[in-house]
Amino acid sequence: MNSLPIYVLIPTHNRDKLLNKTLASLSRVIKPINYSSTIVVENGIRNNVQCIVSEYQEELNAQYLFVEEGNKSNALNCAISKIKENNALLFFTDDDAKFDKNVFKSYSETLIESCNGYYFGGTVIPIYEREPDNFVRKLLPGSAIGFRPKINKNDPSYFLGINWVAFKQDIINAGGFDPDYGPGSKKGARGQEARMQKALYDNGVFPKAVPGAIVYHHVPEKNCTLIWATKRLIQEGLKYAMEYDRELTVKKKFKKLLLITATMLTGFVKFIIYSISLNIDNSTKLYAIVFRKYGRVLGILKSFRQ
Repeated sequence: MNSLPIYVLIPTHNRDKLLNKTLASLSRVIKPINYSSTIVVENGIRNNVQCIVSEYQEELNAQYLFVEEGNKSNALNCAISKIKENNALLFFTDDDAKFDKNVFKSYSETLIESCNGYYFGGTVIPIYEREPDNFVRKLLPGSAIGFRPKINKNDPSYFLGINWVAFKQDIINAGGFDPDYGPGSKKGARGQEARMQKALYDNGVFPKAVPGAIVYHHVPEKNCTLIWATKRLIQEGLKYAMEYDRELTVKKKFKKLLLITATMLTGFVKFIIYSISLNIDNSTKLYAIVFRKYGRVLGILKSFRQ
């Protein structure tokens, strides 16, 4: 890693105040001698971002890009295309992050041991504006409740988008980020990082956990509500439907639609029964199942129009 150029990529959309805090935190991180630059990609709307980035040109060698389309995957692809070195290491993070000062050091130590054929991810710790209720917490994604990767985990879409590292050439070889996934997707599906990591895995590039690489994630109060959790569950189901139902025939899609709808309705009835009996654990699991299935139903219905 000591000879490979390192770039930090931060897509941003209408969150200039949070971005300023993120860049301030990044400026305090201990940087290796091969650190090259931080590229901030504003997408969809112009805010005060260019001015903010200019304040960190000296500390971070920060660069500003603007992409007119409000799409996170497209913004990341644009940033990657501006990097000349094919052997560059890309550290992906978000505009609402804070960083442990040794995050680069932790990745460096792992990359010395194993480099080619891997992508890497670290620990994410939430910073709440307000702690979520217990019922809601069980429904939230890893980005909102925290995440610590296990050393031997071998899941193709394992790491969170706020804290992972991959080689530029591996990303390009795997086709880049899919604009159908993530914030700004016209199809409404989330999970652009999971989609990208699965493409890497399918291309023979495997995940390697780096628990010591720690990033903190700002979680606003609105992201700890039942409404927000439900929306994310639906988006998760929608992503799953897009992932696995694209190649099915119309007949098979219709059969699957009926089966999933029946499962969803059965789960809803059971959820009501468990809720009345105050069986919180089972009612939480069923709530999650119902709305993931609902997302899958929406995904299959959308696929009929493709």
